[in-house]
Amino acid sequence: MTITSPVRCAGEALDDARWLLDEAGWTVLRGAVRAAGADLVAYRETFAVVQVRPGGPTRVRPTDWNRTFDVATRGGGIPLLACRLEAGGPVGLFRMTARKSGSRGQRSPFVPFDPGEILPFHGSLPAALRAVA
Repeated sequence: MTITSPVRCAGEALDDARWLLDEAGWTVLRGAVRAAGADLVAYRETFAVVQVRPGGPTRVRPTDWNRTFDVATRGGGIPLLACRLEAGGPVGLFRMTARKSGSRGQRSPFVPFDPGEILPFHGSLPAALRAVA
């Protein structure tokens, strides 16, 4: 099930993503360094590195996708993408399942993510925070 926010303005994608995670009980922090691949860092039972895009997953460059994926998985966290699947639609959360190759015709590797799902933490929080700092 994809959880979506009620806000539909393109300029509010970051706020939409924060709202979705807040509503599910996550503690959400603004990513300090955009170059680290994190627009948001969220923590609950585990942590997530969130890349926020107002467009769909096909608009994320492979270098940006892979940076977010690598930073999150290096610390044992969840790489997430917050985006709209259709223009003007609500923001949804999606789990990145693999690195993106950038080959034409190959689908972006992601699945819907339910922020209410309980997930085990597979790393140490200090290492995870260093990964996104």
